[in-house]
Amino acid sequence: MCSSDLALNLYDLNIIFQDDSISIEDFRKKRLIKNKQMIKILGNGEVSKSLTLEVHAISSSAKAKIEKAGGEVKIIE
Repeated sequence: MCSSDLALNLYDLNIIFQDDSISIEDFRKKRLIKNKQMIKILGNGEVSKSLTLEVHAISSSAKAKIEKAGGEVKIIE
């Protein structure tokens, strides 16, 4: 990841998105990232629902919280 890439915490996802499934295209539609930018999810915050998430990178704590809530993380390159 480079300095222009975006890092968000789990609590940011709860504020920005209402859906149970979030893809890279959803981040683009919200104008959070541009075409070549990458996104990383960090572990601050909680997950209260089963979430399917598509991102470029994720911290181990964020991944564990999503999976504990019954969700799934897809890492794309």
